[in-house]
Amino acid sequence: MNCNHFRPYILLVAFALSTACHAQNTLRDSLSLLNKQLELRPTDTDLLLKRGGVEIALESWRSAIDTYTSVLKNDKRNPAALFYRAYAYEQLGRFNFARRDYEDYLKTVPLNFEGMLCLALLNHKDKHYTEAYDEINVLVEMHPDSTQLYVARANMEEDRSLIEPAIYDWGEVIAREPTNAQHYIKRAQLYLQVNKRGEAERDLDKAVSLGTPRNSLNYLYNQLKRKRLKAIDINKKHKK
Repeated sequence: MNCNHFRPYILLVAFALSTACHAQNTLRDSLSLLNKQLELRPTDTDLLLKRGGVEIALESWRSAIDTYTSVLKNDKRNPAALFYRAYAYEQLGRFNFARRDYEDYLKTVPLNFEGMLCLALLNHKDKHYTEAYDEINVLVEMHPDSTQLYVARANMEEDRSLIEPAIYDWGEVIAREPTNAQHYIKRAQLYLQVNKRGEAERDLDKAVSLGTPRNSLNYLYNQLKRKRLKAIDINKKHKK
């Protein structure tokens, strides 16, 4: 499900976050203008949402929370305000408040992809591992062709040292994006963790064939070599 009702504010934030010092000045000018407009229309939802978007872009998390709270005083279920206030709370580490807003957002926009994913990632960050894993699994069932979800689940699994499931999910990522060298490098690193040397070498060689300079992977090839030498040494000791 798309969330077109607040897509303009997503675009605003994405644009703002991609710019540098000059944009910071532009954003502050925009904030000043919005504040002047809000002096005349202090409850104007559209102006408040725009100000919140600028504050998010400036990483003024507390100000953004105050702005979105002003929106929610007049419109308790405003989806943009709920979503971005949750995001701002999350940046401040106020996970319980963020979780509440994401959950309220999903009551307003049920089964929304972005909302469900953000909630799952928040729960994982907050070490609510069972809830996070259940939520990401539901999302994968709903969107089985989403590369983004397999990457997210693989990262969750790696964080919890669930290496074999993570390897499986990187395989799903590679099946959908077979020309992305970084995916093979990531899976090779996981293969090395479980001492699957042949599989690791295969993925590293594939990354090189896709254009990754071999010397940039020397640290992984050297790790592979050390593991092989160690295995040879162990075999020699067993034969004695």
